[in-house]
Parts: sequence; C-alpha cells; structure tokens
Amino acid sequence: MDIGSIGEFGLIERIRKITETHNPDSNLLLSIGDDAAAYIHPKNRITVITTDTMAEDVHFDLSYTTFFEVGWRAGVSNLSDIAAMGAEPGYAVVNIGIPKKWTVENIEEIYRGMTESMSLSGCVIIGGDCVKS
Repeated sequence: MDIGSIGEFGLIERIRKITETHNPDSNLLLSIGDDAAAYIHPKNRITVITTDTMAEDVHFDLSYTTFFEVGWRAGVSNLSDIAAMGAEPGYAVVNIGIPKKWTVENIEEIYRGMTESMSLSGCVIIGGDCVKS
C-alpha cells in the first residue's frame, strides 16, 4: 500500500493501533495521534513530550534559508506543540541527521537558532543524537 493513499493521519492511526496493545500504562493521558504525548507522574504532575522532524527541501530550502533560521524554526515548531497542549516547556533533546556537505559551522548555526528560540520560553537543550545522513 502506498503511504500517499492513506496520508499522514491514516499512517499514524495504523501505528497507534499497533503500539497501543503494548502500552498498558494507565498514567498515559495522550499518546500517538497528536503533536505531543502527555502522562501523569506518580506525584500527580503531567509531563508533555513532543518531537518534530524537519527535512531539507521539504520543510526548508537552504537556497533562501540560513542554518540559523532552520534551527530557529525547529525550536519554535516544538515549542508550539507544547503550547498547544497548554504546557510550559522545560527541556529539549535534539535528534539531527547531518549530510556530508554540511560543515561544523552549519551545525553550530542550527544549534544557535534552536537555543535562541527556545531560550525565549525558558527551554534548555539537554541532549540528543547526531547521525550522518
């Protein structure tokens, strides 16, 4: 089956059906199917978690977007998902696929953009993962 025939939300629904049978956690308030997930801590506090993926030539075009702007957009798109859930951001982890053609300075600019945009709401990058793409 072609993904285009069911679309993003059709695919998400199929994934949700597969994963929900393996998640007996009664503390989970919201899982797959929205921009973020939410669960209750044992001390009755709610945590909201989100993730976004951005792909070159899909979500940004480097012919007219700076690396700083790519980072800024990555930061605010995740902050927006947290805000949409009525939550306050605290920490962020960043997963980034790095093409060979990008330089260290390019990556630094992406992180500067993310750090600056997230700092406006008190959010701090605390970790993540980097891979070659």
